[in-house]
Amino acid sequence: MSEHLRYSVGGQEAAFEPGTVPKWLIDVVFEQERSVLEDLLSVLQTDHVFYDIGANYGLYTGFGGQVVTEGTVAAFEPYPPNVAALERTVEINNLSNAEIYDVALSDTAGSREFTAPQSEHFATATFTSDADHPERSHVRTVRGDDFAAKQNIPAPSVVKIDVEGAEPVVLDGMESLLEQEGCRHVFCELHPPDEDAAHVRSIANYGSSVDEIVDRFESWGYEVDLSTREEQLHLWARS
Repeated sequence: MSEHLRYSVGGQEAAFEPGTVPKWLIDVVFEQERSVLEDLLSVLQTDHVFYDIGANYGLYTGFGGQVVTEGTVAAFEPYPPNVAALERTVEINNLSNAEIYDVALSDTAGSREFTAPQSEHFATATFTSDADHPERSHVRTVRGDDFAAKQNIPAPSVVKIDVEGAEPVVLDGMESLLEQEGCRHVFCELHPPDEDAAHVRSIANYGSSVDEIVDRFESWGYEVDLSTREEQLHLWARS
């Protein structure tokens, strides 16, 4: 059994297992996400319902579960190697209130192609129809609104979304959940088009733009802040 790695941020500590995710990757992701993670932990409360959408190996789930001791953590991750690592994160942190759902939130229910990572340690769930891509697979997709109702998952208080460009379809599928009064904060990493990485999927592939996504949140009654952190564009919506 690999020795657990422990990280601290925002007054909380979480453990991760380098046997499922290499230490160097945990270190890199932790540093990239630290500032957003601090913001999220600053608003998360013990009785909240936290949706971790695009949970990957469980960085946000691991830390969020330390705070949400009386509520629920719902971690959504469709890629099997990530799901296995996420399960270990939940197990070694004793997160009895965390539930893992191996589905991709989208605007339709069914199955959609996504680009498989070159390495399982760079796993993403980026949907694609690019026939030229050498590695493709399928994931089960569900509409967040419908899936939460069917699975009796409480409506979220705080949401984190990181789905490598598929943000528009996630929002389309969980509009009712996000419009509910109890949803107070949404943290979303946005992936606009990048001329230096034209092969990477972005929100433009789903017919959307940063302005359109900001407008949507404002129409739902949120105040929206945009910031660039570690060369990534982050949206923080507050209601």
